[in-house]
Amino acid sequence: MTARGWLKEAVRALDHMERFELEVLLSERLQMSRAHLLAHLDDALSAEALAQLARDVEKLSRHVPLQYVLGQAYFMDACYFVNEDVLIPRFDTEYLVQAVLDRVTAPQARVLDLCTGSGIIAISLARARKDWQLSASDLSEAALAVARKNGAALGAAVDWRLGDLFAPWTGARFDAIVSNPPYIAAAEYETLSPEVHQEPQLALVAADDGLAFYERLTREAPAYLSAGGWLAVEIGWQQGEAVRALFINEKFKEVACLQDGQGHDRVVIGHL
Repeated sequence: MTARGWLKEAVRALDHMERFELEVLLSERLQMSRAHLLAHLDDALSAEALAQLARDVEKLSRHVPLQYVLGQAYFMDACYFVNEDVLIPRFDTEYLVQAVLDRVTAPQARVLDLCTGSGIIAISLARARKDWQLSASDLSEAALAVARKNGAALGAAVDWRLGDLFAPWTGARFDAIVSNPPYIAAAEYETLSPEVHQEPQLALVAADDGLAFYERLTREAPAYLSAGGWLAVEIGWQQGEAVRALFINEKFKEVACLQDGQGHDRVVIGHL
């Protein structure tokens, strides 16, 4: 079977997926660029490649996300290992990383990433600011194992710790605390795609209509921030007003709600 023939069958079998995604899968399995693949669609696929692709199609038919099938996902300028223990990195989180890079000016800033998951925020900050001291933690030991693996692969020096929010950081002070916490309400979670339901629910769903972690973060963060320290969080697109109010209630200053490229509220940030 040729690559063109396989794509035709895969598009028919996996009607919930875009052809582009299947081209990405095929190019990864054949270890070639997508451009090279498209120029060689009439090349025959080996028996080994077809066997692997058959296993891939079986998983995709069960709505396993493509990133889990491939074991990798891209974020900013790097490729990360991912599995079912961590959320799949999403472009939206780049706005959170950039907000911290734009506002934290200390040359040797101490920065804490809470609910780190696959480690993309801490690692991206460590790679962008070589002199910063990055720390990160997560409640899930399995997620933390993924983060450590990514940090080692990408050469990012991060102090990884296991625990619930600030529990591993007693007595520590930071110039910035950043988090992409669980923020989806239980009712909204039920409406999401089967692919999202394959991701760890612990990292997605929060009580109090998705606001529980923001309530804790804004209340507890001041005890761990240095004077003038920043708190920055990613939010759901309908949570801007509520989360901004939580920041203001806890006396954060210059509180800003930043929008993503689609004009949706995506980040709330403020400082002591």
